[in-house]
Amino acid sequence: MFNLIAKNSALIGAALIALLFQTACSQSQVTLTLGLVDAAVETYLNNADPRYAPIVDPYLNAVTAGVDYALTEWKSADSTALKFDKITANFAAIAKPIFPAGTPATAINDIALITATVQTFLSAIQTTKAAVVATPLGAESFAAPATSAPAPKLSRGDKQALPKIAAANAKLKARLLQRR
Repeated sequence: MFNLIAKNSALIGAALIALLFQTACSQSQVTLTLGLVDAAVETYLNNADPRYAPIVDPYLNAVTAGVDYALTEWKSADSTALKFDKITANFAAIAKPIFPAGTPATAINDIALITATVQTFLSAIQTTKAAVVATPLGAESFAAPATSAPAPKLSRGDKQALPKIAAANAKLKARLLQRR
């Protein structure tokens, strides 16, 4: 059976390690895992069985739209808590896709890497939010109304990563359009 996870586990592991070393300490877990969501979609598209495109592509389009939403929300003037809540709500439906009855198990298994990466991204958001809320100064910024709280500053690593994620996501969306 065609199984992307087994077939590409070494490649994916190496890519994850390289990304971690490249971004260690300078990029947040949230932006790191958001980039990994795109990397998982790209891995799927590079190895996908085209027979499953009509079934899986709507899900892939939802994932890339979710990444776009997160990138847009990340730049908004909303408080960090509100940003994380909005992004989490947007990704909730993406985290556990529902496919029509009779969808081949192979197609579902092949997107398992994407769903696992989306879950990791959501976990990073919740972990980061909990850490900031537990910090006294962080708790104060969460209590302020979104309209009066200044937009949180991004780390240098995040500032560098977000445009790269946006560019990668745009390429994925273009590839998905070509598959129609």
